[in-house]
Amino acid sequence: MKHKRSQAGFSLIELLTVIAVMGVVTTLGTRMFIWVSSEWNTTRTQMELNVRATQIIDSVREDCSHILSSRLTQQGIVGVNAEEKVKTYELIQLDDDSIQLPVQIQDMTTGKTERNLVTYRIDRTEEQRQLVRESKALSGEANGTTLVAEGVLALSIEYKDGAEWRLNWAKKTMPDALRISVTLQDPVRTWEQISRQAVIAIQVN
Repeated sequence: MKHKRSQAGFSLIELLTVIAVMGVVTTLGTRMFIWVSSEWNTTRTQMELNVRATQIIDSVREDCSHILSSRLTQQGIVGVNAEEKVKTYELIQLDDDSIQLPVQIQDMTTGKTERNLVTYRIDRTEEQRQLVRESKALSGEANGTTLVAEGVLALSIEYKDGAEWRLNWAKKTMPDALRISVTLQDPVRTWEQISRQAVIAIQVN
């Protein structure tokens, strides 16, 4: 008497179950990958914006450490409070302050000490707004313009006068400190923005 050998295999229900489980796992894995990638991009963008904000604050702080007395230059700090002329956003108007500092710096190429007027302002002529540092001699001769950081949406500077903070400054005497606030935006991920603030003490040379 012959016996039929049983043939091992999967039923249709078992195959459909496995396919369904694999589909769920694949979907979850894809979503997890997208989430991790998005979080990493956000973290990286925030780090890059923080680096730019630090560059701005450090640049202003460096110049503030070389400020000259108005008795030597007949010029003090000139701070202008302003708002952007063309709105970036419909509901708000961003700060567009500028500041001019009389400083004494050493030319790294010639080794000579120079007395210059240094101005920080947002250049809004480019599609990508940027903070620039303009330098000119006390005589008025321009020394050049340096890019400090790109993607600068707003710049606000306040001036400590005793116990008060003022929005403008035009005195020949120096303020006790500056309070600088800067807002930056990533050029690609435009929804990624940061705002940073720092207080910089004024030390007159």
